[in-house]
Amino acid sequence: TIAVVVRDNGGAAHWALDSVTNRFVVTILPVNDPPSLVSIPDQLVAAGSTLVVTNLALDVDIPANVLSYQLAGAVPAGMVIDAATGVLTWPTEGVPVPSSQTVTVVVRDNGIPPLQDSKSFTVQVMPAPVIVSAERSGDSILLRWTAVSGHAYRVLASDRIMGGIWVDASPDLVASGGTLEFRPAASSGAAMFLRVALVR
Repeated sequence: TIAVVVRDNGGAAHWALDSVTNRFVVTILPVNDPPSLVSIPDQLVAAGSTLVVTNLALDVDIPANVLSYQLAGAVPAGMVIDAATGVLTWPTEGVPVPSSQTVTVVVRDNGIPPLQDSKSFTVQVMPAPVIVSAERSGDSILLRWTAVSGHAYRVLASDRIMGGIWVDASPDLVASGGTLEFRPAASSGAAMFLRVALVR
């Protein structure tokens, strides 16, 4: 509340100054700042697997606005985003390989007026590695699989094929041709399951 007082210097009873006071209320409305969507790195996915991307947006308004997510532009078939959480999923079964898709994510607030931010990233779908041979020699196995030149793969190992913990059994191996091979360290007599993952 603001008060404005006006006085004159004219005479009045007991030589007091005459004055008038006017009060009014100033209401300060909050300014709606746009949300900010964290940049999304480009993605690489092996065909047949499901791409999962968790999007994150920040809102500096106090109290924070409610944010909602959506996809914009040409959306690949089967790709969806959770409007509340920003989690994007895309099953890639049947997607041609190799192929590349540009994806645009939009986040919008519920302020007045509603404001938004958007970010785009590229999804590259590559053929999944296929193990073509596993040659045993003594206590070790030479694993060979299909690969795409210039891309990196990693061998993972577990003592259980279902519900086990998969750990790295190789460094990242970059293909220079159509196949790659690696000989994992021998296990200590226990069963060992191996798989190959496309990493970049």
